[in-house]
Amino acid sequence: MKLCVTIGVADSSPLSYLSGAVKAAKEVGDWAEKSGYSTTVITDEHKPVTIPLLREVLEGILPKNKIIESLVLHFAGHGFRDGAANNIWLPSDWHQEMRAVSVEGLRQRLYHYRIDNLTIFSDACRSLPDKLDITQIVADAVLGRGPFEGKAPVIDRFNAVADGLPAYMVSGKEADPRCIFSTALIEGLWGHRDDAFDKYIPNRVTPESLDLFLKARMKEIGDRYRLACSPENHAGTPRDHIIYYDKALPLVGRPNAPDWPVPSFELQPVGKIAIPTIDLKNAKQLKSVLGDDFGQSNPEIDTDVPITTFPREAQDAIDDLAAARIAVEKIDRGTSDWSGAEWNVARAQNRVEHLVVDNWKKRARVKIRKGFRVPEEGFNDGNLLVTGGAVKAVWSERSAMRVPPHNNSDRFTVPAPADHSSQILIEFMDGQFGSAVVYGRLTTIVSRSNSGSIGWACVDPWNEPEWHKQLDVSSRAIADLQLGDMSPEMVDVLAARMRSTKHVNPTLGAIAAYLYDYSGDVSSIRRMAFFYCAHSQSIPFDIAFMGLMPLRKNDRGWGAIVPPVPALPVAARNSRLPEWVAQATPEARGKVGGLWPWLRQGWDYINEPEDTEKVAAETLKDLTQYLLPSQFTAFREEGARILIERFGMEDNR
Repeated sequence: MKLCVTIGVADSSPLSYLSGAVKAAKEVGDWAEKSGYSTTVITDEHKPVTIPLLREVLEGILPKNKIIESLVLHFAGHGFRDGAANNIWLPSDWHQEMRAVSVEGLRQRLYHYRIDNLTIFSDACRSLPDKLDITQIVADAVLGRGPFEGKAPVIDRFNAVADGLPAYMVSGKEADPRCIFSTALIEGLWGHRDDAFDKYIPNRVTPESLDLFLKARMKEIGDRYRLACSPENHAGTPRDHIIYYDKALPLVGRPNAPDWPVPSFELQPVGKIAIPTIDLKNAKQLKSVLGDDFGQSNPEIDTDVPITTFPREAQDAIDDLAAARIAVEKIDRGTSDWSGAEWNVARAQNRVEHLVVDNWKKRARVKIRKGFRVPEEGFNDGNLLVTGGAVKAVWSERSAMRVPPHNNSDRFTVPAPADHSSQILIEFMDGQFGSAVVYGRLTTIVSRSNSGSIGWACVDPWNEPEWHKQLDVSSRAIADLQLGDMSPEMVDVLAARMRSTKHVNPTLGAIAAYLYDYSGDVSSIRRMAFFYCAHSQSIPFDIAFMGLMPLRKNDRGWGAIVPPVPALPVAARNSRLPEWVAQATPEARGKVGGLWPWLRQGWDYINEPEDTEKVAAETLKDLTQYLLPSQFTAFREEGARILIERFGMEDNR
């Protein structure tokens, strides 16, 4: 039995209308139906696409007593991603209901159906109204618990990773507007191009060959349309676990290759217009070029920052935008030429936005990493160092002791057994609370940004030659996480760095757990847990939670049973990584570091936990409403006070 559900949401008001989304859903549905899938196409062409509708459809087609050989999920519409590969799809009524589809939550719900292979195609344009706090949006897993015990299928994931409308959809003459990723996907799924076929399994399109094809094809398309197109894919193993197209089995009704619009700048060359030079320090001139809506739909642009701080490298892009605006004014409104020229304006504006975001991220990355510098006096005093905010108190399982501060940092000694850890809450003077864990034999460094975002890492205070290396590795990962640059493709390298020093890096392990979960790789999460046990270190809460490990309450928090894990098949290994990343590990038992998720996205699983997660989740369900918008867990005062009382935490002396 093979099933396909393809979703196209063109109207996600107040976001921009995506006219190519419905067509994309229908074309993927056509491929699926003619390829033998029982297919359901859901679009907002006639009625809104809502979460209740999606739930009704999915519950209606997912069998209660049959094995599903392959399930394909495709989405074309608006969405966003935050944290460690935490993907969200926006339905038609997301803005009214403040609810959206949690792709990761839905994926885990599908584990409770007998699915052998799961493919997720996500063509989501990442854009949101300016100033919208995404933590206000409830991430809905759509489905309730399925009829079977949870088991991860083989998972293949293909993401457009497009920021903003122009990088998502193209329009012009001689063809309808098209979603770039979904159209390239159709070329590959139908085998319209020779480079879509597998080199080792002739005449067949496999997940791995589709991955390679999409990366090359999207670059080719990006070059033609002057866009940044870089898909983010993960192909499961073995390479032939699912076949998307077989040339030896020609399908009736196979369509011709899709037509691509002629780029508007080829029809209306900017070169025919005198390109003005815009003064980047002239706010009025810049405003006239950028328009009143500049940055409004890009969540990564702070529209409060003066536009006269634009980077010098944006000069050519801004001049190009000015020329595009002049061109569109010379064309009659409503004509096809005008539509193409309007898209050219959007493309040019998108290029400017990318340059602004890149420049902002460079500066933000420097600031984040400054919070994790090795202090001149080293780590001799205390095992907790807090920078970036005045600390009123530290709450822990046993009272911490404040020690003299150094260089604008607050320092404390938190009681933590050598083979365990201690959950702490840091109360700042402004009433907000940061959450962290202090490990025995390690020093925890907590950094708070001006916006209140929390990040923290651990360093071995007894290994001075490695201090800079340890903090460099951790701060890079924290910056990637906080700036939305944490890619699932980084997971193996991150896991390898986790053991690059004498201790097992707790922060990297917690982040890596979510990246492994993205592709359903529970075994690698459990393999990481084993090495914490082997080094007599607490297993980060997020690893125990995402690794679906049985948890048991003890007198100092939680204990976990780490199931045995087989070795990764040789064909699936990355030869550039150390052997331990793929080796078999036996069952182990260990203490769990922390009493709740370290990363905010872990709280998405608290309200509807798996069976192994229930015992821990029951103590935390009422706390999600008090979370602050920080990638690492942080609370409003009301939530922190509940935790302090519930777990009997004490303030420092």
